This record gives sequence, structure tokens and C-alpha cells, in this order.
Amino acid sequence: MTEPQRVTIYSAAYDRSPGASHRLLRQAAQLYAPGLAEPALASGAHGKPYFPDAPQLQFSISHSGAYWLCAFSAAPVGLDVQQHRDCQKQALARRFFSPAEQAFLERTSHAPFFDLWCAKESYLKFTGEGLSGLETVCTVSPEGGFPSVPGVNLQLLPLFAGYSACLCTASPAVGADAYIGPLGSCEFAEDSRKSVHSAGPMRASAPTNVQASAHAVAENFQ
Repeated sequence: MTEPQRVTIYSAAYDRSPGASHRLLRQAAQLYAPGLAEPALASGAHGKPYFPDAPQLQFSISHSGAYWLCAFSAAPVGLDVQQHRDCQKQALARRFFSPAEQAFLERTSHAPFFDLWCAKESYLKFTGEGLSGLETVCTVSPEGGFPSVPGVNLQLLPLFAGYSACLCTASPAVGADAYIGPLGSCEFAEDSRKSVHSAGPMRASAPTNVQASAHAVAENFQ
């Protein structure tokens, strides 16, 4: 039987001020790994941040609307969160989603659009490919199952009302919880529909429209 992967997800209010995401990341890292000195940050080939002095810390950052999230684990992990907002779902699906994903959305009246987007981005964060792989990864199985990508485990997490979130790990993830300072920790279980602990609900931001490139779309969704 595959050993479950332990993951801790920290959440915080996100104000989009310059450097806010990296400040929160450093704070969360010191909560996750007590005794860790002020960690320096570097970026990989596709822009993914990492701690060169603490390579054992695997993490994934995402922010959208009012929330900032970061998942930590001892193994590679990918996390994405998206606020539900008005957008041209059919146009975006035609531009960035595979035929199987488009067919899945058509069957479901595009209701899980943001779940699907999160699944794609969480996988690309897990692999470190970045948005260059957005149009090549398919999160719907040949049998029509979702979310499904061979070789990884995708979990949709109902963290906040009005948001979608997805976690990508090599094996099914189980959560750890910790609460300290202004950051909250989202607790989840192997059954991701169980209770979730988080910061309270916050006001949503303005809607987005269809964009011309994957980078522009992702930036507006974050």
C-alpha cells in the first residue's frame, strides 16, 4: 500500500503589496520548520521559488482574491487556488484545455471550470513545468474521470466558499494542522470533503475576462 504524503497548508489574508507573497512564505516556512534561520529565496528554471539553504523544504504557493496559501511537505507538492468569478469560460476552455477537458466541461455546463483550472495548475506546480505546460496536460481520464493525471494524486479541497483549490502529490495526502500568529493552517484529510479549518470568509475581488495568453490569464486568476 502506498504511504500517504503528509502536507501542511498555511493560509493568510493577501493584500497584494510588493513582496507580500515572499514575506508570507518565509514566515510560513519558519512555522513549518521551527529553528529555521531567515531563509534566502532563489528561483528555478521555470521561475519556481525554492530555499537553496534548505532544499529539504518542498512547498507550493498560490494566491487568488483575498487568500494566500502555501503547502509544505517532505516530498514535491503542487497547490493552486482560484476565486470563482465571471469570465468567458468557453473561450478559455477552447484556448487552454484539451479536447477531453472541453468535453467534460460541456457535459457539466462548465460548472467545474475553476476546479479543472486548479487541477491543471497544481499539477504543473508539482512537476515544476510552469505555465508552459498548461495546454499539454490533461486532467480528465480517457474514461471521463476527473481529476485524473497518471502517476500523481489530485485532491480538490473545499477550503473557502467561492473558491476552488487543488493539491497535487505523488501519493494520497493527509493533513497536519498548526495555528500560530496571523497565519491559519488549513486541515484536510484523505477524504478531502471532511471539515476544514481556515481563516474566515473575505470579500471577493473584481471579475476577469478572457486574455490572449496563458501567462495573462493565470496572472488575472491569481
